[in-house]
Amino acid sequence: MSSSPIIPHNSVHVDSKHIESVIDTVSSGYWAGGDRLLSLEQSLSHYFSVSCCVGVKSGYSAIKLSLIALGAGPGSLVLLPAYSCVALVNAILAINAVPIPIDCSLHDWNIDPYSIPSELHHKNHFLIAVNTFGYPSNVDCLVKLGFRVIEDITHGFSFTYNRKLKHYSPCLKGHICITSFYPTKLISSADGGAIFTNDSAVKSKILELRNYTDLMPSKYNSNEVLNNLSAALACVSLDRLDRDLRLRNHLSQQYLYSLKANPQINHYPPSDIPRVWYRFVLQLVHFDVDDIINRLQEYGVLAARPVENWIDDVEYKYPNAHKLLQSSISLPLYCGLTIPQIQRVCTSLISSLK
Repeated sequence: MSSSPIIPHNSVHVDSKHIESVIDTVSSGYWAGGDRLLSLEQSLSHYFSVSCCVGVKSGYSAIKLSLIALGAGPGSLVLLPAYSCVALVNAILAINAVPIPIDCSLHDWNIDPYSIPSELHHKNHFLIAVNTFGYPSNVDCLVKLGFRVIEDITHGFSFTYNRKLKHYSPCLKGHICITSFYPTKLISSADGGAIFTNDSAVKSKILELRNYTDLMPSKYNSNEVLNNLSAALACVSLDRLDRDLRLRNHLSQQYLYSLKANPQINHYPPSDIPRVWYRFVLQLVHFDVDDIINRLQEYGVLAARPVENWIDDVEYKYPNAHKLLQSSISLPLYCGLTIPQIQRVCTSLISSLK
């Protein structure tokens, strides 16, 4: 066991602005609804260049309300990546819709448009596209196939190049986009989520579902409002998001530089288009990932499997997802991580692979 301090897989970066925002919000007396929620919604709309943003309790809430607002209900088919978080499935099942897992691409971990059966094209079905680990999904292609697409940007988002300003700007492409907040996510908060749309009618429906008070009874209406305290923390995180994204990219490039010459690491994250570095995930095809995780822990480095399986027959029906579930390992990546710590992680990984 290493005598050096443990390097966690993830960590929350707290500064004085977080503390000030909580004190100010508590002192205001508005802990549930309030001006911080409105401020967050306006700031998110501006950041992502969309007309409407609705803050909700969680990413699960965002998926569920978005599906309902787009017209999904009992019996509706909702396609989603076989390699994804189980929370997506739970949101689909909550409205009695039918989850249809689709295999992923080994190139970018995202849902593979070419794995979608042709009989499902142009049938007005629903699809959740996750930008897995920060690599943008091919939403344009999925929309052209006729799906009503919910783009999950929790891990990251696409970029467009602004020639006038000479920089890349965040870009949302789905019919609806959602994100979730959590202490260790890109937009950190105690909990929460947000829904983005340019359709005012969709926004009105989401607000109706979120703000259930004084409405006729419905199993779909519920209290899904993001509380003011969580909104205040998310506002602080959003203010520093660009800086955090640059830092994550810098740290990830250090990983790539330190590990690129090692032949035992079978796959590196694709880097041919702009992306967000939410996770730094590698594939170790010829190793037992759980064994490597345990060996790293002996060196004082905490790594993890980035996605857990929720499909009984994944090996037979979704071979690419199965390969990723078996071989993927997530190394520490967060804004408080230092270059010497990354070097220690890399040295520990190389030693663990011997």
